[in-house]
Amino acid sequence: RMDAEVAVPVTCKIRLLKPRLEGLQDTLNLVYGLEAAGCSLLTLHGRTKEMKGQVTGPCDWEAVKIVKSRCSLPMFLNGGIETFEDCEKCMAETGVDGVMSSEALLETPSLFSGRHVCQDQLTSEYLELAKIYDASKSAVKSHLFRFLYAGLQWNVDIRAQLGAAKNLEEISAAAVALAERRKSLSPGDTQRPDKGWYLRYRRPLGDRSQEAVSRAARKAAATVAATPGVVAAAAAEAKVGGEANGEVEVKAGDIGHLHG
Repeated sequence: RMDAEVAVPVTCKIRLLKPRLEGLQDTLNLVYGLEAAGCSLLTLHGRTKEMKGQVTGPCDWEAVKIVKSRCSLPMFLNGGIETFEDCEKCMAETGVDGVMSSEALLETPSLFSGRHVCQDQLTSEYLELAKIYDASKSAVKSHLFRFLYAGLQWNVDIRAQLGAAKNLEEISAAAVALAERRKSLSPGDTQRPDKGWYLRYRRPLGDRSQEAVSRAARKAAATVAATPGVVAAAAAEAKVGGEANGEVEVKAGDIGHLHG
């Protein structure tokens, strides 16, 4: 037994082994095994390991509820927790002893406080702490791309500014620029959504009309880099739209410029 061999409690976090309720028995068997082995607390994510990224899908709270009803261990639920209200609703509906959140907390660290803190204010407070504790540039930028996802999707110039920032001062300048721009917008403006990174795969934000152009240009540039002498072919493959519909046409010269 795990608890007999170590001096601290052993906790476990698992996902559903199979989707849908008819496949729940395999997950129950695993839970019973962990319980018999001395697990002190179990967290169950209501999705399978395959349900990530573009195929995330909804979290199966009903499955977690059934497992909780058949297990004597204290149990937490992970998945489908975007807001503090979700925490309360989840515990009421499933009977779990607590909840965990991962991606929603990466965007909104104030989630468990039960208070609404706008993302620009949250970012400002975070940057002050980053200065005090000398956080790495890469970590700070990574967090800001999550905190400010919604605003950056509609203000791509500031997104590029943040991406190009080389130090904390330049990162802070990008955050201030976004906050100032969003102050000038009227409430309800499409450029003013406060959050959105948690649902980025299910409800993407921003003007995505040029994404095909960008992907084609990157693919063509990568082709040129890997196989010298195929600029013309790469440019032809990267060509997207034309002047008739206002889209950008990627030419061989552009590919060479990207490659250079």
